[in-house]
Amino acid sequence: MPTFRLNWLLIGLVLTSALVALVISTGFILYRLDQKAMDRIDTATDTALHHLSLQQNNRAVRTMGNPRYYPDFRMWQRSPNHVGLCVAYENTEYESLRSLCIGDFTEAEWPSWFEFFYLSVFNSVQELVKAVWYKGELEGYVRVSTSDQAELNVAWKAFTQLIEVALMMISLLCVLLYFMLHTALRPARTLSQSLQVMHDKGLDNKIPDFKVEEWQLIASGINQLAESLDQTLAERQRLSRKLVSLQEEERQFLCRELHDELGQSLSGLSAVARFMTQHSQEHAPGLVKSSEQVFDISQQMMQLVKQLMLRLRPADFDELGLDESLRAYVSDWNQKHHETSCTLEIQGELEVIPDAIAMNALRIAQECLTNVSKHAKATEAHVFVHHRDGSVATLELLITDNGEWKDTEFVETSGKGLLGIRERVFALDGKLHLSSMKDGGLCVNVVIPLSEEKNNNERS
Repeated sequence: MPTFRLNWLLIGLVLTSALVALVISTGFILYRLDQKAMDRIDTATDTALHHLSLQQNNRAVRTMGNPRYYPDFRMWQRSPNHVGLCVAYENTEYESLRSLCIGDFTEAEWPSWFEFFYLSVFNSVQELVKAVWYKGELEGYVRVSTSDQAELNVAWKAFTQLIEVALMMISLLCVLLYFMLHTALRPARTLSQSLQVMHDKGLDNKIPDFKVEEWQLIASGINQLAESLDQTLAERQRLSRKLVSLQEEERQFLCRELHDELGQSLSGLSAVARFMTQHSQEHAPGLVKSSEQVFDISQQMMQLVKQLMLRLRPADFDELGLDESLRAYVSDWNQKHHETSCTLEIQGELEVIPDAIAMNALRIAQECLTNVSKHAKATEAHVFVHHRDGSVATLELLITDNGEWKDTEFVETSGKGLLGIRERVFALDGKLHLSSMKDGGLCVNVVIPLSEEKNNNERS
């Protein structure tokens, strides 16, 4: 979905509104000009009738008998308000006896689209005809009209002046509005940067205060939400840490019970089955086969118990530590999965890593290799473990393969052991990152801070 910056969106809305207002204003002005032209014609017609009335009362003019002196429109012609108008005197048969036009607009220029629009919307020619009476008798008619050229000239001048002023005002308004919005929306950029800092460095980084009340309300609400979420995440982290710890304790208990109880029982059963085999060879040869089967079954059960114990908790983990446990697990994994070759690379001293983190690191590596064997269809896998010592000590696990993975398999689901991995990493206050390899495989990157674990141990 496309996004827009708020300042440009507001400027676009203002510009659109201004253009709509300009179109409406232009139409209104052109309409007023058309009405004004009709008023000019009406005034000019009354003026012409008034001049003719004066000439009719001038007996000297009337008695000269020369019609070329009557009617005389020279006085009417001198008025500056009659520019662009034409006056005509007609007899009772509507035959024009004398006419006069003021102003020549044949050389004026305007676009053809403007002429088409104006003449289509407004009357092309406006005129007014009034009767001329003398002593109660109809003497003729006075016709005053305007031409297309004159109307278009006046309308085009008014239109261009309006457009020039409007464009200047709109441009100035947009520039001023941009800088005003840029200043007014500056807190939004601060909010965005602060939220990014919260995302990268933690929720304890608060949003600064603002002078504008509305922005301050938003900042306060986000800070309160962040504080509440931080407390919730801290509580969830403590619960996850407790859950993982209880899980490991339960696994350790099950391993001890399997070793002490079931293991000893199976060992006793194997000894009894061996004794029965030796005794039946002398006294009951028919039971030899059955006793041997009992012995084989007990051995199979012993092997299954060993595998289960190894899965729950490696028996030699407490003595050997993470380093040797990983090497033993990878070696055993390669023996069981001939189609995939797994290599192990270790950097740094793993002996100093706390047992809780070491065990969880082993569990994460086991879960990742299980995913590789079940889902990746890979031919190669690599496990890289690095203990970074320093001011901020960390344990980094990098498990890669060249299998066939889809990003949606890990973005849209919590299956394939990801939920357990995420819970373990979250409980240890670590970071988990999944990414695709260039050859199509998957890269699982886990970074666990060791200093935080030491602090947690000290607090506990």
